[in-house]
Amino acid sequence: MAPSLSLFDRTGSVLWKHDALGTDFSDQAATLKVSLDGKQVLFHFDRNDDKSLATFDISTRALDLSPAQRPELIAARVEGLPITNWRNSGEPKIKRKLLAIERYEISRSLAITHDARSFWLGSDWSLRHFDATGALIRTIQGTGTVYAVNLAADDRLVIAARDDGTIRWYRSDDGAELLAFYPHSDRKRWVAWTPLGHYAASPGAEDLIEWQINRGLDQEPATYSASRFRDQFYRPDVIERVLDTLDPKKALEAADDAAGRTRTLIKSIAETTPPRVAIVDPADATFIERPELVVAYTIEDRPGTVIKRIRLMLDGTVVAEKKDQAVSADGRMAGEFKVPLQGEQSLITLLAENEHGSSDPSSVRIRRDPTTEAHKPTLYVLAVGVAKFKNHSHLKLNFADADANAFVERIMKQEHGLYSRVLAQTLVNEQATVEAILKGLEWLERNMSPRDVAAVFFSSHGANDASRQFYLLPYEVNVQDDITLRRSALRYVDLRDTLVHLAERGKTLLFLDACYSGNVLAGAKQIAPPDIDMVAADLASAEGGVVVFSSSTGKQFSMEYPELGHGAFTAALLEAFDGKSDRPPPWLRVSDLEIWLAARVKELTKGAQTPRTTIPGERFINPRVFMVQQQAR
Repeated sequence: MAPSLSLFDRTGSVLWKHDALGTDFSDQAATLKVSLDGKQVLFHFDRNDDKSLATFDISTRALDLSPAQRPELIAARVEGLPITNWRNSGEPKIKRKLLAIERYEISRSLAITHDARSFWLGSDWSLRHFDATGALIRTIQGTGTVYAVNLAADDRLVIAARDDGTIRWYRSDDGAELLAFYPHSDRKRWVAWTPLGHYAASPGAEDLIEWQINRGLDQEPATYSASRFRDQFYRPDVIERVLDTLDPKKALEAADDAAGRTRTLIKSIAETTPPRVAIVDPADATFIERPELVVAYTIEDRPGTVIKRIRLMLDGTVVAEKKDQAVSADGRMAGEFKVPLQGEQSLITLLAENEHGSSDPSSVRIRRDPTTEAHKPTLYVLAVGVAKFKNHSHLKLNFADADANAFVERIMKQEHGLYSRVLAQTLVNEQATVEAILKGLEWLERNMSPRDVAAVFFSSHGANDASRQFYLLPYEVNVQDDITLRRSALRYVDLRDTLVHLAERGKTLLFLDACYSGNVLAGAKQIAPPDIDMVAADLASAEGGVVVFSSSTGKQFSMEYPELGHGAFTAALLEAFDGKSDRPPPWLRVSDLEIWLAARVKELTKGAQTPRTTIPGERFINPRVFMVQQQAR
């Protein structure tokens, strides 16, 4: 069983944990380097692979897999005190004095403070702080071996790499944990969190960690993925401040103050949990010959709770649902759905919602005869590109309109290939008003039939207001201040509502080139850059169901190039449509686009821009979405 790391809230009733899935810090005392302020770390994903070197920057929330020489990142100090026999030994010493570790325990790593008045020793079971004479000051118990340890320049922060795959920051004066960072072994996903449960994550990574509520000795704990409580705990603004304040609670208060929010109350999640669901039949990987499928399920929730909606989906399309079902006195409910089968459906997903939100999904795969005739869908396309803005010359973009036009031109060539028809609307510059965009979204909702496919392309600026609500900027936007922004921009919630409704009918794709574009607000400083990672995670959640291709991540700029006549993201996307990618024809699956876009945009921008593809894995298994042009009939 893979090890897990745990963190209880102040009441002791809630457990925060994740599975350690592969980042290997073993025997790496020399490879954990840190910046002077402790906010940047350099590490290896795999100690046996020199090419697995990476850096993570807490301030920008950027994971860099190709870090250049970074002289500002410093290795731990291991000289300056007469400490010997400390590496991989059961008898570490200072002068001739044995240091106090447990019997059979092995010391692994060392970091001497910059004033040489004390030092930190990492071992199999603990992280210990000793003074210069070897007297034990304190012990930090944890989640396994400390293979590397380091200190920020002022010695206020101690940073440790543990064998559960995490890097953790502690306050030196009392050993309190401040922050944990987990880079997944796929080298794309990461998540960072505080002891209070506030977190930041790359798209698709937040469900690497989960909450667990203990229910007594006679019952299994109830577990919920972190995304179930995104509204409460997704707080990258807190993560960015915790090493400055050296206190997770003060970081939360500072983030609230900066955003003009009412102070957030720290409370247990035990009374605001969503339902828990399970598909009990069919079993995973069952071969289905019948034209009808019976799906049996169970739901757990607090007694008397009303389950507002139960959805059953086949490859992301809602095929059956029930509403307003009451949970019995024992906290359980059982039921079944009977649904017809068409084509080659391969993934069944069940979701249930109560007043607090949606359950984690329960999914099983089914196998069917591959010769079964599949439905050939219609592809509906809405493309928006805003390069010039009625009220603000400083917002001008060079190629957003060209990007939208070229996207539709290539997409129209998909007709009679994977799709029976392609129907598109294009809105650029003066055409791209809030009213016109909303009408375009209504057109999609009105016309898209079950099992059809929708694609929305949006190239413009994105901006947050003071309360961190996200907006897309149309032609007539007024960004003089926060109030005019809210009145004249396209609200993310309006886009989200349409996309989620479409995703219940068929595959829905969003190509979003509306990332960090510098200072957007003209009359006031911008509170925070648009959080595209949050948008992608929200839309591509199991309950959202949207496949999101975003042009960049974190605080990166989206780059435009005159020699290409497009933004880097769109240029790479068009190349994929034209058969210039290295992906095997004729099909372009989601993973094909993900791999090509990541490599090609990095090449075009010399590493300055990192596109992200986020797929609701509980709704699809890597679907085909396009054909390359040279293969289309």
